[in-house]
Amino acid sequence: MGDRYLSRAIRLRYTGLVAFLMRIGSVFTGLAFTVLVTRNLSVSDFGLWQYISILCSYLLFPNGLINYWSTRFTARGYSVGKTHICLSASFSFAALLAFLAISVWGSRELTADVSVFFLASLTLPFLYLSQALEALAYGHRPDLPQYGFMVFEVSKIALGVFFVLLLRMGFHGVLISVILAYAVQATFLAIMQLDFLKGAFDWSVVSRWIKSSWLPAYGMIPSTLSGFDAFLVTILSGSTEPIAYWKAAQVILGIIGYSTYLASALYPKLLSGGGSKDVETALKLVLTFTVPMVIGAFVLAKPLLAILKAEYAAASDIVRVGSFVALTSAIINIFSGAISGLESVDKEGQLSFRKLLKSKLFLVPSIGIITSSAYLASLTIIARILLSYKAENVYIAIPFYASIGLLILNTFTLLYLYSMLKKILKFYFPTRSLLKNIVASLPMVIMFYLYPAVGSLNTIAEALMGGCVYFSLLFLIDKETKELVAAGIKYVGNKFSQTR
Repeated sequence: MGDRYLSRAIRLRYTGLVAFLMRIGSVFTGLAFTVLVTRNLSVSDFGLWQYISILCSYLLFPNGLINYWSTRFTARGYSVGKTHICLSASFSFAALLAFLAISVWGSRELTADVSVFFLASLTLPFLYLSQALEALAYGHRPDLPQYGFMVFEVSKIALGVFFVLLLRMGFHGVLISVILAYAVQATFLAIMQLDFLKGAFDWSVVSRWIKSSWLPAYGMIPSTLSGFDAFLVTILSGSTEPIAYWKAAQVILGIIGYSTYLASALYPKLLSGGGSKDVETALKLVLTFTVPMVIGAFVLAKPLLAILKAEYAAASDIVRVGSFVALTSAIINIFSGAISGLESVDKEGQLSFRKLLKSKLFLVPSIGIITSSAYLASLTIIARILLSYKAENVYIAIPFYASIGLLILNTFTLLYLYSMLKKILKFYFPTRSLLKNIVASLPMVIMFYLYPAVGSLNTIAEALMGGCVYFSLLFLIDKETKELVAAGIKYVGNKFSQTR
């Protein structure tokens, strides 16, 4: 077993805010790169790029199995960096060979130049390395992957401008930009963690991780099941229209979903010895940002969807229900992460199959599988009923009622996880903070109704203004918000003075 190292303190609120801001920023960087690509590639080339991206995502599966254990072992204080990176590299080589094998067939079926696939295969080693270094960082410094993520985003745009716009290399330029951006990200993360990459390669750790890889694989099942919803609705309805409205709504809901990153440091914090105060802090932080976003999306659903396209405003009710789904999902994420982080079955580095099977690490994804299965079953029933009775606006009604079904399931899941966590840890749900969040949102709602948003720019400006009104009032009525702002100003001031 690897030697222990002295871990640094994990800053819960700081890491959460950094992660949240970086993900919000990625909305703009991602859009910029997408526009750069779509305007310089043909429709067929853009489709080929999406095909390659999906193929790479499937071939990343083995990396997720060891990343899971690397984060937990690192957070416990074990030095497994070199072991993790070497094992990930061997997996990436196997994935690269699999990609090339698939590419020979794919290039013929898609009538695409095989050299494009050979170039694209170079994405996998750097992608594997970046993800492995991210997983390692999550265990001891969870803010670092967020900085690495933004390094990737900025590098991708800069390289894209150079290779695609200036050199006009087309599809090859896009691939080179992405490959080099992953290389820059991996280099940044490696340099920032050099001390964690020292030590010996430990075959015993490799053996334990591989033998226990069934657990992280099991944990991936809930999200995999949930991802079948779009495919299922398309098959049942024989149309892509329901998914068009659904995905349009999820563009708005995805921004609310970024609030889950506010609690990204809770899991490693609890693994390294955190407690009830950390759970309460994570809940307060997530609710502080999620509540106004949910209320804002509920009120501005139509104009927000109209930014995408006027026809999508018809999906406003999907956004309204979905915003509460996003809220419950964020809290579920905190509870499930806390339960997994407090589980000590692997604290000594031993991974017994029988003990893991009886642990919370197995129970939490089991609850997720039950919820996801019930969701798909309810979705099937809802779709069949609405289609058989030819309900009005059926293509909007299907995702709307499916969202209601998911909200009900999420509520039950949330309550069950809450009761489970209360048995493990004595903590208090921040009801007073939640009420303050709701009160601080009221002036924002009044402003939205008094000055209805018209047009894309006006809607964005009004949403930002509403956020300013909310946080201004919250600053006046909430002591912790004042402390958070004061801490932020102090931190920026210290950084500024260090650069002088």
